Amino acid sequence: MENNTNIVQDIRQIVEENKVQTIEVGDRIFSTKALTEIKPVKNTAREIRFSDLSSIVEIVKREMDRFDCPLYINIESERAVTVISSLDTEKEREQPYSAVAEGNRFEFGRGYDYEKFIIALRSLFVQTEKSAELLQLLKKVENVESVQLSDDGITQQVVAKQGAMLAADVKVSPIYQLAPFRTFIEVEQPESEFLFRVSDKNIFALYEADGGAWKIKAKANIRAFFAKAFAQEIAAEKVVILG
Repeated sequence: MENNTNIVQDIRQIVEENKVQTIEVGDRIFSTKALTEIKPVKNTAREIRFSDLSSIVEIVKREMDRFDCPLYINIESERAVTVISSLDTEKEREQPYSAVAEGNRFEFGRGYDYEKFIIALRSLFVQTEKSAELLQLLKKVENVESVQLSDDGITQQVVAKQGAMLAADVKVSPIYQLAPFRTFIEVEQPESEFLFRVSDKNIFALYEADGGAWKIKAKANIRAFFAKAFAQEIAAEKVVILG
């Protein structure tokens, strides 16, 4: 009995110590305890992540009526998109879907040997007239033992030597308009300018030369894709595209 009495006394003491009191100072009222609201657990959707835009379109069309509309499609960057619901009664949102572009990317500013540069140029770029022109130029220095460079900062003059028998002058254009795969595969890959350089150790490199303007083009292409896919939902004000 004594133990039970002690427990009851301890509980009463805890309750007494944790009573909330208010103190008035002039026109201001202060609480002696910090209060934290206990909110009920919400039945929210767990985020699903995709690697393409088409999946976002399909699942939004199927499930949009289960969320507070309109749904906002936020184009965060050239490689990331999220879908966000409208505010609920508690001023909170759900983020049920997102998409992040995947796949290999060309490493600009990095030097490639001949074979890896050719493979990357064929597999990581949209094949255009300009990429074909660059590939044609590279054939002239195929399997060389060394190259000699004459570089004035604007153009490069390359002498490709193979043994003691062959030497060919190759004029290298400094800037190429190319379209590497840098955004979602469903949209047009934006073209931009790249500085092409060759080192005297048979190393080839491309450097971005547009200051990142391609990212604006890529986001515009993603917006155009969604605008076409959700034309009816946008007109009905069930979908809003941001970014």
